Amino acid sequence: MLFALPAGAVAASESFSVEQLFRLLSQERDQEIPFEETRVLDVLQAPMNAEGHVRHEPPNTLIRKVERPYQQSLIIEGQEVTIKEDGRVIRQLHRDDDAGLAVLTRLLQALNDGESAELSDYFEIRLSGSRAEWELAMTPEARAARRRIAEVVLSGSEGWLEKVVIRESNGDRTETRFLR
Repeated sequence: MLFALPAGAVAASESFSVEQLFRLLSQERDQEIPFEETRVLDVLQAPMNAEGHVRHEPPNTLIRKVERPYQQSLIIEGQEVTIKEDGRVIRQLHRDDDAGLAVLTRLLQALNDGESAELSDYFEIRLSGSRAEWELAMTPEARAARRRIAEVVLSGSEGWLEKVVIRESNGDRTETRFLR
């Protein structure tokens, strides 16, 4: 796989690149991974906590399911996104119908596929650290996406994605920790 980013876009050691990181993440992936999530919303006085799992169903389906304290599923099948609450479909759309959703679903699919090349079309990418402990910070390129998402930061070690932090433009923040 050939991969090129604009000069200065990646600040990592020469021995560890974005493409190597994505290959590692795709190799070490389980089909189903539990998570704990904390959302800090400006409109709430206390953080909101949730638990669930993310599941990959080959070839191109990714399901993010919250199980506690409420039931919600985000299902990405190719370019189609379905949101369910308590088993009922509450929204179906094409990923490009919402700029924020578009960049996040592309990120999830790139992680799922182990392919990083397309991400440089949607994000300014900064990789720091080493293979043993890395951080990948991404800022959406499109103005419409930046109105919703200020930054997405992934961190982990080797091929394990330990944490995803999504900072929204309005100051809200979601931190998802993946459990082994």
